Amino acid sequence: MKNKKDTNKETLNDSPKSKKILYLIIIIIALLVIVGTIITLIVINKSGENKKSNDNAPEDAVKGYISGYNDLDTDELLEYCDLKGEVAWNQSEGDIDSFKDFYKDVDEEDIESHKKMKEYIIQSYSEYFNFSMKLDEIEEVEKIENCEDLYEIRAKVTMSMKEDEDQDENKSLRNLSFMVYKNKVISME
Repeated sequence: MKNKKDTNKETLNDSPKSKKILYLIIIIIALLVIVGTIITLIVINKSGENKKSNDNAPEDAVKGYISGYNDLDTDELLEYCDLKGEVAWNQSEGDIDSFKDFYKDVDEEDIESHKKMKEYIIQSYSEYFNFSMKLDEIEEVEKIENCEDLYEIRAKVTMSMKEDEDQDENKSLRNLSFMVYKNKVISME
């Protein structure tokens, strides 16, 4: 024979209200597990992407910059160029401490002026010359101390230019130094 307590438990466990609460708790737990799994996968994926994209970022900036010149594509060139950094680097004459100070105070007019200069160079090359620029080899990547996110990249680059179809191509292999700040080129010498 069942005692009164056992009967109450059965009645309580079998009631529709308690079954709904139990199902609701199970659904909530399942949703939390699914959301937690999705968030974990997103975080893992993002951290992997950031690591991949930043591993070669200074070199990639140089490759993209050279590609912009080679393709005579101003938009591509500007994508890999930090005009503010370029202005500051020119004003600092290569002095790292001065560069950081100048970078903070670069005027918008100077940035716009450098942008127009880049556009003019690309336009001139495309109208008057048969120009190409090819990266042969990145020889050295050096992180500059005393300035976070500043790198010097030494590379061998083949440049060729020809004014007329009748003229011989002027082709030269050059050792160039690129300064890259925050994964954008600020200087090519």
